[in-house]
Amino acid sequence: MSQTALSAADILEQASATPSAVTTRKTLIRRLADILALPAERLGWNERAFTTDLLITTLTGMEADVVAEVAERLSRVADLPQIMVRYLALQPADIAKALLMSATPVGETILAEAAHISPEHRMMIVDRDDLTSGVAEVLASYDEIALFQRLLRCRDINLTEQTLVRMVLQSQNDMELREGLIRRPELRPEHGFVMFWWLSSAHRKVILSRFSLDRTVIQDALQSLFAEAYGADYPDPVVLKALKLIDRRHRPRGRNGEVVGMDVVERTLAAALAGPSEDLSEVVGLIAGISTETAKRALNDPMGEPFAVLCKSIGLSRKAFSALFENAEAMADADSRVIGVERQEDLLAVFDTLSRDYARTILRYWDWRKELQAVVSVESTATPTVTEGEATYLGAV
Repeated sequence: MSQTALSAADILEQASATPSAVTTRKTLIRRLADILALPAERLGWNERAFTTDLLITTLTGMEADVVAEVAERLSRVADLPQIMVRYLALQPADIAKALLMSATPVGETILAEAAHISPEHRMMIVDRDDLTSGVAEVLASYDEIALFQRLLRCRDINLTEQTLVRMVLQSQNDMELREGLIRRPELRPEHGFVMFWWLSSAHRKVILSRFSLDRTVIQDALQSLFAEAYGADYPDPVVLKALKLIDRRHRPRGRNGEVVGMDVVERTLAAALAGPSEDLSEVVGLIAGISTETAKRALNDPMGEPFAVLCKSIGLSRKAFSALFENAEAMADADSRVIGVERQEDLLAVFDTLSRDYARTILRYWDWRKELQAVVSVESTATPTVTEGEATYLGAV
């Protein structure tokens, strides 16, 4: 094929393939990088932007080691144009690290974009001093445990609700996440009470102490709404659920709404503790005014703190609570799990530290939000489902 038959692209490709052309191009790249590194008083902003455009165009298609050399050279430039910053931040991790691990300012949108490139990019970004809550949320969207652990050590940013939700759910499988989460100032009662189920006894005590609350002011302010809400022909289920969460009153009731005496309550709890069957879990749920699911979870918890919370919320005396374990042992068969004496002492201490109103709040929190959801749809918020146990309780108030 003759020279005149070649296209312009073919000619450029042949020229760039020759050793002299490559050497010249590398020299041009280095010179342009040197120009960008000049101080502001030597090179105006327009000239700097023009040089950046030339450099990015010239770097296109060059070997990785050439781009890496430029990244290393420019990572020390404080006022690097953001288009150049973006170009380098989106390179493969071994090239981008020169920029991402430097003090060069990088815009929030660029960091968020670079976070999608690779796990290596994300681990470099999480250690930057200019990390923001928005970028942290992008990092957290990958559900990487090591990244979560690093984020929890970032004390200069506020973790968003979305990020906390992801971490709380992942903490079921990671001890270090639990340690970090219970110390974060952003953690709210809802997060703490959801985590409670998979925490150690020591961490459970931290949660119970940290989120202790008095609902008196809230109860007094909303008291007039109870008659209005429960007296309506078509009560709003969202309002009913909210009022149930703050209601100070609770009377143990049976399947037909009948009031149950404390002697029956105590025998039922002892029997359920000795052998938490499906039927007994349902009865305990009705007595406590919660769903069968939550009652079953409390009865089967191996460490017993949820059971102590449940008993305090119902109104058991300290003596009656202590006697439950002995009575449960008398009812238990050989295969039943009964909490040991040492744990009984710990649970009695937990029981003593809780007010009945606070225990009631925790119990209803567990029942109100059985799982933490990142997004609640408008439809589910407008028409929440009401379990049989809740319906019995709501109808009896």
